[in-house]
Amino acid sequence: MSLKGIIEKGGDWVPPRLVIFGDQKSGKTSTAAQAPNPLYIGTDDGRRRLAVDGLPIPQTWEEFVTQLEQVVAEAKGLEFKSVVTDTLNGVIDLCAEHICLTQFGGEWNSPKDGFLAWGGNRGWAAVSEEMRRILPLYDSLIDQGLWVILLAHSETQKVKNPLAEDYDRYAPAMDKKVWARFGRWADVILRVDYQVSMVERDGRAKAVSDGTRILRCSASAAEVAGCRVGYELPAEIPFAWASIEEHLGQPDTSTLEILAGLYSQTDAETQRKVLDFLGIKNINDLPSAPLHKAKAAINRLTATLEASS
Repeated sequence: MSLKGIIEKGGDWVPPRLVIFGDQKSGKTSTAAQAPNPLYIGTDDGRRRLAVDGLPIPQTWEEFVTQLEQVVAEAKGLEFKSVVTDTLNGVIDLCAEHICLTQFGGEWNSPKDGFLAWGGNRGWAAVSEEMRRILPLYDSLIDQGLWVILLAHSETQKVKNPLAEDYDRYAPAMDKKVWARFGRWADVILRVDYQVSMVERDGRAKAVSDGTRILRCSASAAEVAGCRVGYELPAEIPFAWASIEEHLGQPDTSTLEILAGLYSQTDAETQRKVLDFLGIKNINDLPSAPLHKAKAAINRLTATLEASS
């Protein structure tokens, strides 16, 4: 087969592999509930006090994997637009229990053969390997156009610095081997924080906050965060789902102009489909359409016009 028949064209915007981590009770669950028509899956029951749907809390790792497989298989029929895992930490715990039982005879603390023997290196390496099973499932959901949002707790971790003194930084609260796998996989990693200002009291500087929450979006010595090319965000944004969607792509004049030009070259039926896809009633409402849909529409219209020429 010629390579021309199998080359995949790039450029289509798809929802990012999104990880949001922060302290307990910082609003991760309630903010993810603002995502488009979310379905919750995982070990946390916080969503039960929100107006969102979710699957029963899994009691085992295999039960969680089966649930996720079913969501992938039935995603189109269910009509959900986002899948929220709350929390990734709880899912990791289920996986660790599974690995301890199946590979370490249920022994956690045996000094030679237990899950935690030798600093837990073998145990957590096995967990990291086992959790590879769910990454293709999440990718399949993204390929179907769904948002995949993983929520995690935060902790401070010691970083060994070969050039200077060691230091602490904020990171997801999980084994480093496990996080390395998810950190490489994720497109966008955001940390929940509080807006802090410095005031002088009694001759000393003191940090104060009014409780305003923000998302840290850029990596630094103080925290794990960052965005892959194509999903660039400012260094910090307000902690709200609308802010995440807005800043993942602020509409620019060139994008709107290109789409409007392509739109004008198509027939009435295609134009109707474009407006339905964008969620608007008239082409004059184009500035209110989501940027990721506008970019996807450009790619689709370009391909349609090329095929008809």
